[in-house]
Amino acid sequence: MTVFVSQRVIHVDVDIWGDDANSFKPSRWIDSTGQVVTPPRGTFLPWSAGPRVCPGMKMAQVEFVATFATLFRSAKGEVLKDEGETELQAKKRLEDLMADSLLRLTMQMKHPEKVKLRWIEDGTVQK
Repeated sequence: MTVFVSQRVIHVDVDIWGDDANSFKPSRWIDSTGQVVTPPRGTFLPWSAGPRVCPGMKMAQVEFVATFATLFRSAKGEVLKDEGETELQAKKRLEDLMADSLLRLTMQMKHPEKVKLRWIEDGTVQK
């Protein structure tokens, strides 16, 4: 018998994250003073935990921050709408695609080719 801890279920548990646990809400990670929130132990498991924690976790986190800082320094991501689709419908379509994911060693989208995004220069960076 194989038993898995369901990261998906833990990560959307309303008892831990509140009534909007299933909503994309980046602000939940920053408190009222602007400090990054550290979730209670065992409630956020993207890298596993304990003796089986991902050995590349710290390097991946640094690379993630560097990559996103570089991308968002002079651009923003924008949802590409399908013909006749409103922006709200396009965002809902992307949320549905994320929810329709597979749990393997890591969570994987079943249809990443359907995600349509583009980077738009915002022109606010001083050079």
